[in-house]
Amino acid sequence: MRIFKKQTWFAIARNLIFWAVSFFVLLRLFNRTEYINPIDVIYTFLFHIPLWIGVGLHAYALRNSFDKGKYGVYAFQFLLLTLTVIPQGYFFSFDVLADWIFPDFYFVAVYSWPEIIGIGAIYVIITLLLHVAISWSKQQEELKKVSELREQKRTAELQALRAQINPHFLFNTLNTIYGETLKKTEKAPALVLQLSDILRYVVDTSKKEEVPVADEITYIQNFITLQKQRYSRPGQIYVEIKGDPGTKKIAPLILITFIENCFKHGQLNADSDFIRIIISVNYKKLVLITSNTYNEAKNELEAESTSTGLENVKRRLELRYGGMYALEEKAGHGVYQTTLTLHYQK
Repeated sequence: MRIFKKQTWFAIARNLIFWAVSFFVLLRLFNRTEYINPIDVIYTFLFHIPLWIGVGLHAYALRNSFDKGKYGVYAFQFLLLTLTVIPQGYFFSFDVLADWIFPDFYFVAVYSWPEIIGIGAIYVIITLLLHVAISWSKQQEELKKVSELREQKRTAELQALRAQINPHFLFNTLNTIYGETLKKTEKAPALVLQLSDILRYVVDTSKKEEVPVADEITYIQNFITLQKQRYSRPGQIYVEIKGDPGTKKIAPLILITFIENCFKHGQLNADSDFIRIIISVNYKKLVLITSNTYNEAKNELEAESTSTGLENVKRRLELRYGGMYALEEKAGHGVYQTTLTLHYQK
């Protein structure tokens, strides 16, 4: 069982070192000979009594006034200590305590009032500076802890958001495979392999901070190829990849929600209907443009589920990229379009 906390032991050690150094320095200052005599030690001890009292009271003033922002009260206490308490304590120490504690020795208070005020002020100012330095150090440690906690929360929230997004891939693709198995077509085995590749990518990258842009684009292309099997008009699904991503990286699975929404809420019933996906990449940024026709009456009923998925990905974008992205949404005349501009992080 601990008697004191770790911080308490540090405080005790700091005070012991401070007063040990003070005692040694003043002892050498008061000593007039080559050797240290008992009377020099006693004199130094008596001299420290008002300093101990003053610094102790000053520590109380720091905790109850200075740290609480009561600077006017603290200034009054500072002046009271340096102008009255410490000088009075000095004369009391040598005129009263010296004769009572050490009757065999004769001591005289050799320093004047202004000199004692100056010495006392030096000690009070030193302890003030030490207190400010220690408080600043503690504040920096607290800020560091807060920053670490925020980072842990951010990481946990990102993982939770990914967990909410990932099941959508499985549900949509399984529906497609189920339809093909009912038809007993030869497409089903190939679709199972494609699904396997998609899920492997999701599992492998879901815990990574970044993945190559080229890998993410390949994953999206595989996903679109699989989704085309669900439609009788696959020719009305337009996909265009422009530019060279090089070695740039982005957060994994950050784009797929926008593309998935095209297939989830888009319609390809008429010749004028379409789903269009354009990805433009260069060494500075990635731009994703998705647009699709939709049934306005039907989508009002599905707005809530769509909103949930978009809110999740928006939260991920904000956590991961902050001000390094722009998202624009447009809806009207039966066409819904999103434009995501994502600047690469260096």
